[in-house]
Amino acid sequence: MKKVGSLKVVLVLGIGLILALFTAGSGYAKELLPMKVSYIPIMDCQQLYVGWEKGYFEEEGLKVEGQVAQGGSVSQTLVESGSVELGWTAVVPLSQAYLKGFDFTFIAAGAFFGTANRNAAGILVKKDSPIQSVKELAGKTIAVNALQSVNHLAVLAIADFHGVDIKGLKFVEVPMPSQAPAVKEGAVDACHNVQPFIAASEAEGTTRLLYGGFYPPEIAERAMIAAWFAKKSSLEKNKDKMTRFLKAINKATDFINKNPDQMPAIVAKYTKLDVNLLKKVTPPKFYTKVNKKDIQVSIDLCAKYGFIKNGFDAKEIVATNLVPLQ
Repeated sequence: MKKVGSLKVVLVLGIGLILALFTAGSGYAKELLPMKVSYIPIMDCQQLYVGWEKGYFEEEGLKVEGQVAQGGSVSQTLVESGSVELGWTAVVPLSQAYLKGFDFTFIAAGAFFGTANRNAAGILVKKDSPIQSVKELAGKTIAVNALQSVNHLAVLAIADFHGVDIKGLKFVEVPMPSQAPAVKEGAVDACHNVQPFIAASEAEGTTRLLYGGFYPPEIAERAMIAAWFAKKSSLEKNKDKMTRFLKAINKATDFINKNPDQMPAIVAKYTKLDVNLLKKVTPPKFYTKVNKKDIQVSIDLCAKYGFIKNGFDAKEIVATNLVPLQ
């Protein structure tokens, strides 16, 4: 009888162990695939923040590690070197890199700007500046974060549309956080900046928004200014991971659009920006679908103003099997 009792104990313990292992295993049914992503700690990358915050990457079987880049060009260097599998950059520098032979391609939709959120970016002047219209920028000195950047392109497009002789404009490179002080001190007459720097300088009484947006609405009602990209040559071998990333990003996009009230706290957590300031700003827009013209407009303007030698079809820098252009 003792042997039978002992056998029962062993069986019970054995079954319990098997059940415990099975239960634990079910929680980790699929091993998370590692992925490294470069990003810029700004409002524009909030799809990534939401993906982390809400566990959307894990839901798609990914363990995403972020690497901070100081700008799109740095992000491109990281992707090209293989230090990260994908990154964040703007359409303008990616177009320039593409024509230099780099095989970069957008693999997910990013941040959009246009008539729906014109105050998310724009030309700023000193609050008491005599400049009251874009036409009065003629011959002025304007700060941009970098020459031949999307902000530089925006000023040229806006000024040219309003009849300003753009050859007379003077551009200087000033980091975005330093642009409002430069305007205040008179070092420059205006700047093209984005949120939250616009809201911060307006709250301080330093600047006012002379013209909102990247491009005049008559040129583009909306444009995808920046997005997630990878190397074309790495897409085939990493297609599964890229597809998982895209699914998570789309989930994040849906969350952003349905829960705008939650975004200031999430963005503040991952960017260290002031949450109260973020509650006052006009954010980028996010969509799961991209129209060809959302990207083509920047390419065409780059060609028009000499940022690139010639234009090309937007499809050439989009992984259309992942992001079909409408």
